[in-house]
Amino acid sequence: MKKTIYSLIILSLLLFIFIFPVESVRAAKGGLLLWFNVIIPNLLPFIILSNLIIALNAASYITFLFAPIFKLLFGISKDGSYAVITGFLCGYPMGAKVTSDLVANKKISYEEGTFLLSFCNNVSPVFIINYIVNETFQSSSLLKPVFIILYLSPIISAILLRIIYHRKMFEKEKKISLYPCNTNVDFRFIDAAIMNGFETITKLGGYIILFAILSQMLIYIPIHNAFIKYSIISITEITNGISVVASSSLSFQKKFIIVLSSVSFGGISCVAQTQSMIKNSGLSIGHYTLSKVLNMGITLLLCIAYLAFLS
Repeated sequence: MKKTIYSLIILSLLLFIFIFPVESVRAAKGGLLLWFNVIIPNLLPFIILSNLIIALNAASYITFLFAPIFKLLFGISKDGSYAVITGFLCGYPMGAKVTSDLVANKKISYEEGTFLLSFCNNVSPVFIINYIVNETFQSSSLLKPVFIILYLSPIISAILLRIIYHRKMFEKEKKISLYPCNTNVDFRFIDAAIMNGFETITKLGGYIILFAILSQMLIYIPIHNAFIKYSIISITEITNGISVVASSSLSFQKKFIIVLSSVSFGGISCVAQTQSMIKNSGLSIGHYTLSKVLNMGITLLLCIAYLAFLS
């Protein structure tokens, strides 16, 4: 069934490229420029440095201030706190990559990795400020409520999910050695971190371009309900989707709900990127997707509550 669905999507994309070549090239170019101008300079340095930090067991130097708070709030380890920090500050899909690397390098347990993946892969503050508040809504007064909604929703989600993962995580964590490794740092060590960074960023670029074309294709689908149509477009790929929603004739309230809900989910493009990031760790993309749906639902409720407060 999955293979059939994937085949239909790929064939539809190919058909769209042949029928609408101008629109396809424009979408691909937009995705490429987004990758080159935004993703590479913002994420590539973080990916390379994060690879070195994890390999050197240096995360404790970053997390020592926040680890006690995160342990009290989420019940996670010191190394797990590093995934939370990067996931909330660096944006999609850094939270997933760091969590996957921690599990693959046996810094945290599989159970803790599953729990972390459920809430630490989020949109970055830079994306919120520049793209959502300033460019999409063009209102600095929305900065505080947008920040609160988008960062409160994964925290609420984590507290709810902690009931499921808490006991298993600590039982497993006791068996894991967290002693520093005897790694000899040389240029080959740094080379490996750089090559992993370029491999990761190249994969992200491919996904961004493909989903930019898919998002453009969805615009031509004859869905008469505008709210449903723009919701589907936005949830497919958030960056291009948000731009389409912003230029639509929908009311502010509907735009607000669609944009924030889709951003909290991350989009299907981000799910695909996350799958690529976690494949070496054995973490479940199904659990991740369900947890992001929960996160999106909480965001939706917070948006409705905020809009009700305004009216």
